[in-house]
Amino acid sequence: MKSLPGSKHARRSAPPAQKRPFPNAPAAARAPIERTQLSEMVASRIRDHIIEHSLGEGDRLPTEHELADQFGVSRGSIREATKALGFLGIIRSAPRRGLTVGMWT
Repeated sequence: MKSLPGSKHARRSAPPAQKRPFPNAPAAARAPIERTQLSEMVASRIRDHIIEHSLGEGDRLPTEHELADQFGVSRGSIREATKALGFLGIIRSAPRRGLTVGMWT
């Protein structure tokens, strides 16, 4: 049984091949742009702060509120960054003690 071109059983053809927007562009220009999360940038700035101030293991860092003011971001972004750095062992967080530098080189 043959189906007619307009019927619901008609065979669908493959969609047309999509053209690349800039076929002659270098590979670097065609690479996807990576988004950096704010918390990743804050984590990097906290690491830089530790290095610039020559902080060692057990030294205290500024409070979340002070870091948020210093970097111009929300405390939520600071918390995300400190959680990531804590997971890596770069800093430690303790209630009533605050943030301290962990073991790292």
